[in-house]
Amino acid sequence: SRLLEPSDFGVVTAALVIIGVSEIFYKLGVGPSIVQRLTITEDHIRTAFTFTLFLSLIFFVLLNIFSSLIESIYNIPNISIIIRVMSFVFLFNGVSVVAESLLERNLNFKLISFVSVISYFLGYGIIGIFLALIGFGVWSLVAAFCTSAIVKSCIVLFKQPHSKKIMFSLKHFKELIRFGGGYTLNRLVNYGALQSDNFIAGKMLGAETLGYYSRAYTLMSLPATLFEKSVSKVLFPILSKVQKDKERLSRAYLKATHLSSMLLFPVSSVLFVLGPDIILFFLGSQWLHAVYIFQIMSISVYFRSAYKIGATLVRAEGSVYKMLVLQFIYFALIIISSIIGAYYHDVIGIAIGTSVTVLIHYLLTSILTIRITQSSPIDFIKAHIRGIVLSVVLLLILWPLVYLLKKIELSSFNILAISSVFLVLFLIVLIRFEERIIGKEMYMLYKNVEEKVKRLFRYQNSLRNG
Repeated sequence: SRLLEPSDFGVVTAALVIIGVSEIFYKLGVGPSIVQRLTITEDHIRTAFTFTLFLSLIFFVLLNIFSSLIESIYNIPNISIIIRVMSFVFLFNGVSVVAESLLERNLNFKLISFVSVISYFLGYGIIGIFLALIGFGVWSLVAAFCTSAIVKSCIVLFKQPHSKKIMFSLKHFKELIRFGGGYTLNRLVNYGALQSDNFIAGKMLGAETLGYYSRAYTLMSLPATLFEKSVSKVLFPILSKVQKDKERLSRAYLKATHLSSMLLFPVSSVLFVLGPDIILFFLGSQWLHAVYIFQIMSISVYFRSAYKIGATLVRAEGSVYKMLVLQFIYFALIIISSIIGAYYHDVIGIAIGTSVTVLIHYLLTSILTIRITQSSPIDFIKAHIRGIVLSVVLLLILWPLVYLLKKIELSSFNILAISSVFLVLFLIVLIRFEERIIGKEMYMLYKNVEEKVKRLFRYQNSLRNG
């Protein structure tokens, strides 16, 4: 971010909106259907592979044909050529959809995480930074995206072999699409809700403003995204296997809700207080316009991530069409709030409008999930109490501390360093109280991490003594 202009990120973000919509269409929920089905045959796999390969080729051609029309709609110069280049990844993604879904079905989450980290590091950590350093500008982001996607597809195909015979069975396709069709509609509407604010910001306020907005959102959502991806990837295949057991679904939902509230409510407080210093240190002074956007959206960190837990459970239970109604409401509210916000209060208005809409969507999704799992509303409320109290306590302590540090004119780096030390000490104090303060789920998570760290140290010592 320090090497590129906000407008560079704005152009790529606008292009990614189109790329993302196309990916939803050519995958058509086939991958999640493979994960969700209780039984799957070789014919299911071959049919899914043939179908996604065919559709990915079609959408690659369509984007190359209509990219100029998309540029005229966006009114952002040079976005058409960027869309054409980025659509090249469809040729790889279409081939690897089934392999990645089989990894999820087999609960091979360590490999999935490893592939994601390696591909991101090679794409953005090496190729992207190198090209930005030598002056490639917006094309460094395009190259990073393509490299990351291609590397991920190649590794997944190598690690999860399956039959790649071209075959299409209408019978097996119908079985896959019965769930996949509803899932795709859900994803399409949800993606529209998640990206419509970007589209409106780019269309009404320009590429530079979209750059500020998208970078603030990306940085704000990073902790929540890491948690969300881990939970969703793990929960969906596990819950799919117990989708008929309401009691177990309810227990899993309440535990996941408690864990997410204990982690993400405090994260929200930290991001809000340290927002200006996070932006200055990680992005640089040219991104100061993103500070207020970052702080406003950080208030909704928990709700942006936690509603995905309910949505994952609804998908696993098979009630995708019930969720679709909520997604349409969410989509409509995001569009309305973004347009009104942009018209009256510029990009700050969009940040406020979308944050309020996310809260409404979380409440509606939670009501649906409680009904499906037959959970107690009281137990659901109790699952949030510890996280909220912890967040308020952290806010009341951290805010005065940061205020004093700014008064003595410390740099952003020093403020973040001192705050990090304080947060570690705060966490240690909480852990000393064990389950009485942090709850059983958080304490078990801590003990699990502690055991893994001890194993790592024992392994290192054995190598030294070896």
